[in-house]
Amino acid sequence: LRTYLKETPVFKAIQARKEISKEMPVKQVLKTHKTAVAIGMLFTWFLTGCVVVVILAMPNLLTGTFGFERAQTFEMQSAAIVMQMVGCILAGYFADRFGCGKVMMVGALAVALTAAVFYNSLGHAAHSTIFGLYMLLGLCSGTVGMVSSSMVKMFPAPVRFSGISFSYNLSYAIVGGMTLPLVHWLSQYS
Repeated sequence: LRTYLKETPVFKAIQARKEISKEMPVKQVLKTHKTAVAIGMLFTWFLTGCVVVVILAMPNLLTGTFGFERAQTFEMQSAAIVMQMVGCILAGYFADRFGCGKVMMVGALAVALTAAVFYNSLGHAAHSTIFGLYMLLGLCSGTVGMVSSSMVKMFPAPVRFSGISFSYNLSYAIVGGMTLPLVHWLSQYS
């Protein structure tokens, strides 16, 4: 694939001006873009929570801990995935109007509030209520569609690839392996 791909006009312009860093780009990222790396890592954790916990791990929690049938959880998960796709589109639409930062903040708050209501309702509310809350949680978690766009804007072109890949991969190495065990451990207490 690499032999058929062309560099972007932005990168070609950087090459022409000889602005490509002589030192390792990740070193430059860590030296001059620490805040962007930290925010990128938080965004990656948010992405992990919304996809891994809300979408991928939820069926096991619902069937194992709360006694839902597999068919019910599959329906709920499928609806939540569709709603997450709709949420991604809506987040993009609102980001065009109000900016990525505002949409990310409102979306993260909406995910937190909806998740609190959803998880507190498990074991107490009717199946239809849980189904509706799970769909709403899926919709709110569509905010993760803004993560990639936001991370692209956080790093300047000469170090963009290094900045995004470093913050994403480091964060995912840490929270990707810890998030599900943490959720499992917390579910023993609540």
